[in-house]
Amino acid sequence: MFSSMRLYTCLLSIVSLASLTSDARADAIVVNRAMSADTIAEVFIEESEVRVALEIGIKSLPAFRNLLPDALYERIGNSPATFREREKKFFVEDWIISADGEALPGRLTQIEGRPRTPRDAITGEPSETPPPGPESEPEAVVAVQLAYPLTREPKTLSLTPPRPDGEGGLTANIGFRVHHLGLPVIDFRYLGRTEILELDWDDPWYSKFRNVNLKRTHGDPAQVSIYIESSQVRTEFIARPRDLQHWVNLGIEGKEVLTPEHQKQIKETASKFLGGHAVLTVDGEPVTPALDRVHFIRRGAGGTGIVMRSEDIPVDAAMLGMTFVHPIGALPDRATLTWGFFHDRLTSIPAVAVDEAGPFPSTISPDNLTLTWQNHLTNPSSPSTAEIIPAPSAGKLRLPAISAILALGAVLIPGHWLARKRCPPRGAVLIAAVCALLIFPLRSVAVFPVEKPFGPPVAPAPAEAEVITLSLLRNLYDAFDASDDAALDARLADCATSEALAELVPELSQTIQPPEHGGATAKINNVALLSAEITPLANRPGFMADCEWEVAGHLDAWGARHPHVTPYAAEFTIEAIDGAWKIAGKK
Repeated sequence: MFSSMRLYTCLLSIVSLASLTSDARADAIVVNRAMSADTIAEVFIEESEVRVALEIGIKSLPAFRNLLPDALYERIGNSPATFREREKKFFVEDWIISADGEALPGRLTQIEGRPRTPRDAITGEPSETPPPGPESEPEAVVAVQLAYPLTREPKTLSLTPPRPDGEGGLTANIGFRVHHLGLPVIDFRYLGRTEILELDWDDPWYSKFRNVNLKRTHGDPAQVSIYIESSQVRTEFIARPRDLQHWVNLGIEGKEVLTPEHQKQIKETASKFLGGHAVLTVDGEPVTPALDRVHFIRRGAGGTGIVMRSEDIPVDAAMLGMTFVHPIGALPDRATLTWGFFHDRLTSIPAVAVDEAGPFPSTISPDNLTLTWQNHLTNPSSPSTAEIIPAPSAGKLRLPAISAILALGAVLIPGHWLARKRCPPRGAVLIAAVCALLIFPLRSVAVFPVEKPFGPPVAPAPAEAEVITLSLLRNLYDAFDASDDAALDARLADCATSEALAELVPELSQTIQPPEHGGATAKINNVALLSAEITPLANRPGFMADCEWEVAGHLDAWGARHPHVTPYAAEFTIEAIDGAWKIAGKK
């Protein structure tokens, strides 16, 4: 565990080493990701104050010298000065926050030495797991809390970062993030100069920096998508309930959070409204897609995910995702989706048309209300079909029917006649001889294959068993291309027994329909068998396949294509059942 004294001792020793190197300041500028910058600043803008949380790294200490305890301040080469004088100077000359152009008075509310907070490498969110690296004590930082009171709601807020030398030149290496009334305005970015933030106090979703490079991922309040597949056209809408409230009453006026009960009502009302007002035409004919799914979703730098039903959602941050489906018999030539919902803040939205060639982004605005997909596919793929893999049993016999009848006749007819004394012995012998003479010449007439009633079980050679295993795996994944649940069940039954499917289907669903995407179905592009150890079954036709395989595919959802390659390993029991190879068990 780190104590404050131990951290300060660590800081002092490192500072003493850094002061001996003339170019130590320049090294701090070369950082790959803002959330990994030497100093992290998180700014929280509330109605009554602006709060700043800082984690000041070793290399940034000169820029924040006026906030440091006296021992650290003097150790890095500064002349003695009272902390009160230095603190006042810091808020006027170093770290400046201005409201509508006027510098805000600030105060230091907390300062301590502690380990640096581990952060997710993509989102920058605090993480319980330290980043990978050599085992050592966490980096020491000076953690600072600042407060700037607000007496009114300013239209703009400007942030000016400090510089190590207090004047011109490079700023300290600072990664920062800003929140307005609880909503993130940007993802982590570098703060290298004065930046001006325009504040929307009625709806903080629309607060934004004048610097267009400072924004958050998925900052658009709405998005429309159209997906074209061989069996269906899907339309997808992402929209904030606060924006939809302009056209349909969702009952959110005056609410700060949406409870699970209220979320259910909003989903029903919003999906019914958009299902009836967003017009889809396929080859020029208006169609009415059916609602497939609707979820509250969460979007950010880490991607898009489903909000759990038990969560309350702040009304300003709430986001709906709705998907509608229209079945088709073949790929159309053209599909068009019309969106006509805009207001004074919502002046344009991103749109994307997706087919197997990839996403094609565009923008919808009051001057261009339609998202159009045109079929330019030269060789579109057809829906996959599962192949039933025939399996031999103990083998087959070729039964010559005429010869078999003659053989029976040569024995049974004379015997019957002699027993009843209907024929003299010479006649019975003659009939038996005629039947026997005809058996050989007619052996190839009316030949029928029949299963052997005995014999050893048939197991395929290892190479053939690998082909069978891979084919069954591909059929399992391809089955999810079925047009409905009945077809899906039939295709799965061709691949595995009901007992095996009880275990296989939940696991397959994790790949085909990832829960984080709310039930959207992935397209499997390839299944590759990486290795397989084949062992014949002892007492029945079949074999064990201890194998590793890899599934590559993509999922089109929430306006983006999400590729994935996932490895798997399992041991399958594969048996010959009703004339076909099927998976009968899994370990």
